[in-house]
Amino acid sequence: NKTEDIEEYTNSIKEREPKTLGKFTQKDLVKDTSNIETPEKPEKQKSKRTIQQSSSIIPRGIPFTLEAATNLKYFYNELKKISVKTYPNAVAATLRAFLDKSLRMYLKKKKIKKLSVSENGIEVDKKLVDLTLGDIIDAVTKKSNSVLDDNTKKLLRQFKSSSDKASLNALNSIMHNEEYSLNENEVRQIWSKLESAFRDILLEPHK
Repeated sequence: NKTEDIEEYTNSIKEREPKTLGKFTQKDLVKDTSNIETPEKPEKQKSKRTIQQSSSIIPRGIPFTLEAATNLKYFYNELKKISVKTYPNAVAATLRAFLDKSLRMYLKKKKIKKLSVSENGIEVDKKLVDLTLGDIIDAVTKKSNSVLDDNTKKLLRQFKSSSDKASLNALNSIMHNEEYSLNENEVRQIWSKLESAFRDILLEPHK
């Protein structure tokens, strides 16, 4: 690092200075260029974007704008945290309760306290508190009922009438049949049938 060392070094490379001004490469500084390899530019690799499946049943992007619905929001938050793979039956049971509570809350927001249901072929108006989830779905999915849009009514109607494991019957069996259980894939199929409906009923009506 001494001054004389710097001068000695710069003098020793005088003869290797390039003969022209401007840009230069290593080849311009070394006389024998036979052993010099020009590095190749690495090819740009296309980055593959992979969509990672959420560990919970409720994926990102499912809105919840219902106001004054603290208890229901608890269920929503829990479903966003519980692993479906680890606890499929617990998720299914919570999802069943969440669907029931969500529909009731949405109807409450719509100022609907009673629904018309069929009993022995006769239409009867009954309070929400006295109706089962199945009764509520039957009532809100009637063509004459305009509380939900046609697409949501169709989804819920199919979900209730289905006899496979992605159905209301499956969720009811989780609650009442001591020998019934579901695996992760079956629970996720239930959500796939209900997702569009939840996007509707979890929105504050006036929004």
